[in-house]
Amino acid sequence: MARARQIEEPADLPEADRIGDFPHPRETRHLVGHDAALACFAEAIASGRMHHAWLLTGPRGIGKATLAYRVARIVLAHGVGRAVPRDLSLDEGHPCYYCPGPWGGSCCAARSVA
Repeated sequence: MARARQIEEPADLPEADRIGDFPHPRETRHLVGHDAALACFAEAIASGRMHHAWLLTGPRGIGKATLAYRVARIVLAHGVGRAVPRDLSLDEGHPCYYCPGPWGGSCCAARSVA
C-alpha cells in the first residue's frame, strides 16, 4: 500500500501573492493608482448592498491582492451599511489596521459581517 504524501507545514510553503522581496499584500498599507476601484467599493460598502463576488483582474504586481486585503480589512472593521473613507483607509489605532487576517491575531476578524 502506498503512503500518502506528507503535507508540509504552512510555514514551509511559499506565500501566495508575494513578489520577490516586496512586502506581502496584507502588510502593504499604501495603494496607489486605484482611486476609481476604491471609490466603487466605498460606495458599495456604504450602501449596504455589496455584491457577493468581485472580479479583480490585471497584470501581476498591479495591486489586486493589496486592494482585496484593504477591502476586507475595512469591511471587518466597520461592517456594511456605514459610510467609510473613499480610500478605504483605517486609522493606525484601529485593531484591524495591523490585522493579520483570520489565521491569527486578536482583531475583529471573528466578527460576523452579514
